[in-house]
Amino acid sequence: MIPAGSAGEQDESMQIQAYEAIRTGIVYAKYAPGDKLQVKDLCADLGLGRTLVRKSLVRLRQERLVETVPQSGTYVSKIRLEAVGGTRYARESLESQISVEACARLDARSLAELHELLAEGESARDAQDRRAFFDSDNLFHEKLYDIAGKQQVWSWLEFISIDLQRCRWLRVQTEDLDQDAILGQHREIVRVPREEGHGRDAFPRLEPSASSVQRICCCDQALPGLLHCKLRPESAAATDISYMPVFSYY
Repeated sequence: MIPAGSAGEQDESMQIQAYEAIRTGIVYAKYAPGDKLQVKDLCADLGLGRTLVRKSLVRLRQERLVETVPQSGTYVSKIRLEAVGGTRYARESLESQISVEACARLDARSLAELHELLAEGESARDAQDRRAFFDSDNLFHEKLYDIAGKQQVWSWLEFISIDLQRCRWLRVQTEDLDQDAILGQHREIVRVPREEGHGRDAFPRLEPSASSVQRICCCDQALPGLLHCKLRPESAAATDISYMPVFSYY
């Protein structure tokens, strides 16, 4: 006998599965900014029904990840550069304090978990697995919020950080990032001094450097029309170069 409510719970689970699959595809540029999304193609790609896909697109439209153009179709939204900058500012402002609070609450178990995540990042770097490195970096930051007792703050940031995440992944795909520098910040956390008498001020802070807001050039061939807007310095005369900020969170 099927327990009461099981069918409804299964439908809800499949709806979440459909939504998360499409959302993940957008974050990791499987469905790139500006791509047209066909319901039938998504159904075939994900092995899901049309109703589930349509409901997912409605939710993603509410989150501004897709947009519908009348008499044309549904498209993946381009990255909103102003949203990227705002979220980067929020994360840099918060994570300096989060790192302090997390270090102050470290115990043997949480320290071991951070070491494990650091090792995963190092393995991904050595294997030149950009997706694994990206995911391990996100998990490391999430763990800091968890240790600090601020998981709700992380959930809020994750919700508003979608354009930042998309931008970071595109940078991972198109640039040679200094992964050693990123891992070096993580090592500063796991090498926290634990001797008796160290107060909260002794714990390391991950302060953003001044260079994190400099501008870099990205060829349009690498990022063709993916941004909602482009910033160009007055001295830029070439038409095939767009400019976007370098963020501490790449």
